[in-house]
Amino acid sequence: MDKRNIENILPLTSMQQAFLFASLGAIDSDPGLLQVCFRIQGRLDITMFREAWNRVSCRYAACRTAIHWQDLNKPLQVIYRTLALQWEEFDCTSSPARDHDHLLAEILAADRVKGLSLSQPPTMRISLVRLQDDCVHVCWTCHHILFDGWSCFIILRALCQSYRRITCNSAQENELTPSFGDYVKWSKSRELSDAKSFWRNQFDGFRPAPSPFERYCIPNNSPMHTCHRVECTLSQLQIDTITEFVRTNRLTLSTLAYGVWALVLGRLYRNNDVVFGVSVTGRDISFAGADELVGPLLNIVPVRAIVVPDQSVVSWLKDLLAQQLNRFDYDYLPFHSIVEIIDAPDHSGPLFDSLVVMQNPPWQSLSEELPHSLRITDLQGGMTSVYPVTIVIKSDIRLSVEIAYRDGFDPGFIRNLLAVIEALMSRLGSERDGTVKDLLNLPAWDYIDSLESCADVAPHSPLAGSVSDSDATNVQYTAPRNAVEKSLVALWESILHRHPIGIHDNFFANGGNSLSVTQLIERAPSIVGRKLPVSSVFQAPTVAELAMLITASDQIVGHKWVMPIRKGGGGQKKPLFFVNIGAKVVEYMSDPELPVYDIRGHWQDDTFDLGPAVNDIAAGYIAEIRDHQPHGPYFLVGYCIGGLVVFEMAQQLIASGEEIGLLVLLAPSRPGHIETPAESDRGVKGTPQQQQKQHSMNSRTVHTVVDYFHKLYLAGFDAFVEKIVRVSRMYAERMRIVYCCMLLRVGGSIPIPLRGKYAVQFYMKAVRNYRASRYPGRLIVFHTRDDTTDTDSVAQCAVWQRLATAGVESIALPTSNHEDVYADEACIEFWSRDLNERLNMIYQSHNNPKINA
Repeated sequence: MDKRNIENILPLTSMQQAFLFASLGAIDSDPGLLQVCFRIQGRLDITMFREAWNRVSCRYAACRTAIHWQDLNKPLQVIYRTLALQWEEFDCTSSPARDHDHLLAEILAADRVKGLSLSQPPTMRISLVRLQDDCVHVCWTCHHILFDGWSCFIILRALCQSYRRITCNSAQENELTPSFGDYVKWSKSRELSDAKSFWRNQFDGFRPAPSPFERYCIPNNSPMHTCHRVECTLSQLQIDTITEFVRTNRLTLSTLAYGVWALVLGRLYRNNDVVFGVSVTGRDISFAGADELVGPLLNIVPVRAIVVPDQSVVSWLKDLLAQQLNRFDYDYLPFHSIVEIIDAPDHSGPLFDSLVVMQNPPWQSLSEELPHSLRITDLQGGMTSVYPVTIVIKSDIRLSVEIAYRDGFDPGFIRNLLAVIEALMSRLGSERDGTVKDLLNLPAWDYIDSLESCADVAPHSPLAGSVSDSDATNVQYTAPRNAVEKSLVALWESILHRHPIGIHDNFFANGGNSLSVTQLIERAPSIVGRKLPVSSVFQAPTVAELAMLITASDQIVGHKWVMPIRKGGGGQKKPLFFVNIGAKVVEYMSDPELPVYDIRGHWQDDTFDLGPAVNDIAAGYIAEIRDHQPHGPYFLVGYCIGGLVVFEMAQQLIASGEEIGLLVLLAPSRPGHIETPAESDRGVKGTPQQQQKQHSMNSRTVHTVVDYFHKLYLAGFDAFVEKIVRVSRMYAERMRIVYCCMLLRVGGSIPIPLRGKYAVQFYMKAVRNYRASRYPGRLIVFHTRDDTTDTDSVAQCAVWQRLATAGVESIALPTSNHEDVYADEACIEFWSRDLNERLNMIYQSHNNPKINA
């Protein structure tokens, strides 16, 4: 992996982690794999079409993203700058038209078997099958971990637009697209307490029942990962009737679908209080450009529906709609968080095992984006699901109902289930004054009742990849032997709701799934004292194996800042610690035996600590690096504010009796105060006492202004806005700081667009307040320079010469741009080459034993 080709590195969202766990645990077919297929009628220029795909890949980061999890505490998504398109072509023009469907089925089956390697980019593939000279079948193979349904539509729309521009010789599009990373950061700033209270109240008093689907399964030895589908399309008369009913009663089609499925589940569960999952878009309109975001923004949330037989149908559906509207404000809470806060006593299974999905992207509009000679037909969205039963309502061109189901179900039951759903939708659409009880007495229920005799065929048949209780208990119980195994057993029992669990019991054989793995990874640090890599549960699925892995692991718990980038050669050399540089520089460190650690900038933290001091930041970093390297010599490199921090770290380490082997400052920030007699040389007016007095006056002034605007805000929003606008025009920069302070004062959060500037202001204040003492050693300082006057070079040398007792080696970087130090490839190669040479000299000089571990 070429680190210079990396554009960005982001953590995975909760839903992405769930898809990753499901993919890692899949036996044969990846449940997150998507095959978006369509035909293009007309004479398509294949060369231009491929170029259009290349442009789309360059435009959207999700097309250039890979997922990495091996040897990592948390999985990461790596966005590359450029990636070659994975492209396959098949020619079936010589085959008879009657054989085309069979050939396509074979090609798609082979494509699904091939799958996608999420960690090996590119993580998408284009398969183009030429059926006739004027008909091409396209299959876009991608993964749900990077794309949701609406994102697929955005990509295909951009593809059609790009192809039209290419054929018309129009300029290449350069529109800015919203960043998925920015959206994830923004979503983390939302208040969670209200959402948790809503979901807790929503399920107050809920008592889950055993799954009814197990009664309709056929015993077999299938790995349970093949997804089958049956579909029916409603007639135009049915569609018109349903549309009129929904419009007249001010309902929605989704409410109608939820009501139908609630009635079906109530009959199957023999319980009027039922729960099923629904797929929600996850695109909050308060985020600018949310509709154009490409990424896995969908979320799964539970819906609790209470069937009230004596209530009128319209009134009951309106109650469901009201619940749906109330839920919109809180459906951003991750699915696993919702499940954790729901109190479901005496329940060992999943909260629900069926899902309802509403599909309504305007697929038919894609043809409008192509040249007039082309049109798109037979588009299949490739929807996938990990649930035993998924109900898909499609309303793009015609209204249709699809049931996607996993292996093990009686096909007759699924067909009858589809017939009941169709009958209920038609009856609901024509219902005016009837009650819910009337719907429970329809003749259509006979379709399901006729299969009641099969209820005892397989009472414990496995669903969705789970294993039956009898299989789970075949392993002889073995008690835990040490503290780690005891902690793991307790953790497993609380997550899996099983007791007892022995050390040789398999996590997945006892009901573990993607949600359970997420809970295990998140709760492990507080229980067993170790962070677990995401792949650990799949590598070691028993308590004994996982305990052995934990014992042998060198991962450190509770580390917030220090992240290992390269472990090196088994501890033979002391590590190199970077502060505020970024993980991508490891590619430029030529010695593969050298361990490299990245210390994330304190100012990059999402929690946005508003009261840092350079001394405190340095002390926190030292506490973490000592877990990795208890004793010196220490090798430290820092950039910008990080340069000042590593300088302070070196001071504190030396004060504690440790040795500094190398201290390198890359374009460092200058300290606000130097503890030397020549106070006037540093360019700061006044004595320290005078500066402190001035700082106190400035602080009181800021607080007075904040209090003034806070009172104005409480008095009336219009007056507040008017005053803010008028004053901000005069003092725009200062008013941003006042505005942010006021938001924090009233318990709000700082908007994402202002966070970067606010963070810089705040941490530069920490730099100005930092009092640097003389360093008893030698400094290596890389500085940027002004191409005309070289004033920066003179100033840097003057500052650091007065601080280093053993002198300063000052090296000019080949740039005058501060950001080039970590962003420009030539600049990184310049200083990293020097750093590599220094490290080699240190390790080779007299074969010094101090620098070996």
